[in-house]
Amino acid sequence: MKRRLVHLARIQELDPERDYAEIYRLTALYEFSFDVSIALQLAFYRTYAVPSISGLLAHTGHIEHDPVKRAEDTGLLIFEMVEHGFDHPRARGALRITNGAHRPWTISNEDYLYVLGTFMFVPFRWLDRYGWRRPVEAERIAAYHFYRELGSRMGITDIPASWEKYEHWFDTYEREHFAHTPANTRLLRASQQLIADRFPPRARGLGRLLGLALLDVIDDEPLRRALGVPRTPWVLRGPVKLGFRLRARIQRLLKPRTSSAFTPGGQMKAYPDGYQLSDLGPATPRAPGSPE
Repeated sequence: MKRRLVHLARIQELDPERDYAEIYRLTALYEFSFDVSIALQLAFYRTYAVPSISGLLAHTGHIEHDPVKRAEDTGLLIFEMVEHGFDHPRARGALRITNGAHRPWTISNEDYLYVLGTFMFVPFRWLDRYGWRRPVEAERIAAYHFYRELGSRMGITDIPASWEKYEHWFDTYEREHFAHTPANTRLLRASQQLIADRFPPRARGLGRLLGLALLDVIDDEPLRRALGVPRTPWVLRGPVKLGFRLRARIQRLLKPRTSSAFTPGGQMKAYPDGYQLSDLGPATPRAPGSPE
């Protein structure tokens, strides 16, 4: 077990306010890479539950028309910055693409703050329940400083001054803004197809159910109501929860990663031959502005 905790030992040697980029890199790409990828999918789901955000996402058409590219591009842009730190040329390129993708649209600072928060709080809440170990305080502080810096570089203002204050703001925002619209459900269905497509053609119905089951393993009734979907049957929901808990137990027994889970320019479903930074991001949007 001592060897399994080698990255945690390194994290605890570092200063989370000064060394936040290195700590978050170890957390996201060494300690919990699979969990973070699952949690980012759940972060997308949460943004679909806010009508001002889901309306814009539906208006652009990117998720419904090409959900694989949209999801993979978002993850790749984030991980380019996580892997390299903000001042590396690839990270600066990823940030330019991110800012350029948002520039044509009218988006409130509140909505920007909320989406930024999903990338921070959703993964850590998942890890508290299904990680092979609980994140330590230094990892939370480092994640806060990483996303505060990202938000600042995106021009987001009024970022709360600590993890705790941001989390309180985040939860209040959800209580005030979660509401169902047809666009919410359409976006969710498009994203679930990403999971279904990983299954053989005859089993894709099961894949879609597993996509829904991800909502149930976090036991979030307000989110499900806002997305307009029913609970999955217990016969599926129970085994999925059990499977994630068993996986966590097995993970505790494995050797730690010796290399990053992220390969810059690597192969993805949307990019079977690998990608260049210039491949990432949406095509020219239909028209500037937010939806009617």
